[in-house]
Amino acid sequence: MDRYTRHRQRHGIFRQSACCRQTANGIFGLKLFWHQLPALIAKLRAAPCLADAPAEASLHDLLKAKLGAAPRYIWLRRRDKLSQAISYLRASKSGIWRSTDAASDDGRCDADLAFDFDLIAQLVRLVHHSDLRWKAFFREHQIGVLEIVYEDFVAPYDASVFRILEFLGISRDGVVVTPPRLQRQADARTLEWRDRFIELGKERGVVSPRRR
Repeated sequence: MDRYTRHRQRHGIFRQSACCRQTANGIFGLKLFWHQLPALIAKLRAAPCLADAPAEASLHDLLKAKLGAAPRYIWLRRRDKLSQAISYLRASKSGIWRSTDAASDDGRCDADLAFDFDLIAQLVRLVHHSDLRWKAFFREHQIGVLEIVYEDFVAPYDASVFRILEFLGISRDGVVVTPPRLQRQADARTLEWRDRFIELGKERGVVSPRRR
C-alpha cells in the first residue's frame, strides 16, 4: 500500500473534501450549526486516525487532531432573533436555504406556508440557545473567535470581508471585493410575520425577543 493510499484511508472523506473545496490560497471553510455538532463529533470519532482520542475530547480537540492544526472560528450571529427564526422556518419548510436555490424570481415559492406563532416562538428559543452554547464553547476552550453580526456584515460588506482576511492572516493586497452572490431572502412576508408575531405576543403575554 503506497503512502498516498494510506493517507486517504487515514484521513478519509473529511480531508478529501477540504482538498477539493478549498480556494486557490489553500483556505477551506465549513459552515456549522450548533445542533450539527453531535453528528460531526460522531463522524470524527469514527475516523481511524482518531481511534485513540480520549473520551473527553471536545469538537475543537478532534478537529485539531484531524486537521493537524487548530481551526479558526468565525461566529456569525444575528441581533434580530425573531427575523432569524422566521427565516429559519421559511427555509426549512420550503427547502430553499439560499437565494441561488430559488425556484422562481417572484419570491412566492412558499406562498402556501401558513403563519405559525408557536413554531416561530420555538425557533426563537432555539437560536437563543445556540448563541449561548457557542459562547460557552468558545469560552470553555479559550478560543479567540471573530464575531460577526449579520446586521453589521451586510451593510459595510467590504470592511467585513477585510476584517475576516485580517483575522485569517491573509493579505488584502490586490483583493477586490465583488458584490455578494447570495441575496437577502427577507421580504414583505417576513416583515408581515414579524409584526404579526409581536402583536399576537402582546395579546398572549409573550415578550418579544430583543435585538442584541
